[in-house]
Amino acid sequence: MSASSSAAAAAVAPVLAAASSSSTNASSKPSAVYLVDLQNKQRLVALQRRNAEMLKICEEFSSYAVSPKGLDAYCWHLMGLAKRDVEMISEARESLARSVELQPLNMSAWSELANLCENLQNISSLEQRFRANGTPDLIVNLFKAAAFMRINSNDEAKQLYSTLIAMIPKSRYIAGQLALVNNNLREYNEAERILEQLRVEDPFDLDHVDVLSNCLYLGEKSVELAALAKESEDIDPWRPESCLAAGNYYSLKGKHEEAVLCFERAAKVHPSNPSPYILMGHEFLELKNISACVKAYRTATEIYDMDYRAWFGLGQAYD
Repeated sequence: MSASSSAAAAAVAPVLAAASSSSTNASSKPSAVYLVDLQNKQRLVALQRRNAEMLKICEEFSSYAVSPKGLDAYCWHLMGLAKRDVEMISEARESLARSVELQPLNMSAWSELANLCENLQNISSLEQRFRANGTPDLIVNLFKAAAFMRINSNDEAKQLYSTLIAMIPKSRYIAGQLALVNNNLREYNEAERILEQLRVEDPFDLDHVDVLSNCLYLGEKSVELAALAKESEDIDPWRPESCLAAGNYYSLKGKHEEAVLCFERAAKVHPSNPSPYILMGHEFLELKNISACVKAYRTATEIYDMDYRAWFGLGQAYD
């Protein structure tokens, strides 16, 4: 095993030992605590194995990076994803930055890079770097706006997207992002207006249907929400957006158990999205199931630790 892999194993070993000790001390009849410890142990074993493999991949990419031929844009992209998965965040940002410098039209790499920006300093330094390298202003501004949204600088993101939509008024992507920003800023009427217009233009596009359902839920528009949930389910019942729209409808009607089932299905389809867990937390809070509520909110914070809704929900659960 390599030095990096050994370090990863050593870091996880104490936690595994603690989980093993607590499971050994459990009674013969499995208790809730014992089962949780067992699940954590299994998860940590899988994480240890996965991280060891990812570290090997990172090392292999790094050896090719210093070779005479070096890496192309797509290999830098893959190395960035591998480093992200083992939480080497600064190194992952550097790898993804090199990828987009070599291939500025790789929007997937731009999106991943925006998601790894942790503060305004990260965004500013990357912006200066890309502008100095001659990256087109349009692409840099799209990256900046997405990165601002990632760190909850929604006013700055809205300003950029408003400028961009004036330049490219037919862009569905920019219009959708502007709706998300308005939703984050609690300007729900404006977000609803934009998303309804996008639905008129393409009724079969389910992108951001979950956000539209949230706007209708907060406006207590049960008829419109019911129609949206039914139409979304008819198009694709397994899209997480369809599940979230149905869950919001059941929640508005006070059917919290049914809402939980919809949100659980959305979480299974898209486990890296914090929204289903946050909405599950809201429903469990209504059902007075505090332990499940806290678990749901904590899962959401593990996925995205800057989502204020999850932290606010945790505060309510502990109140």
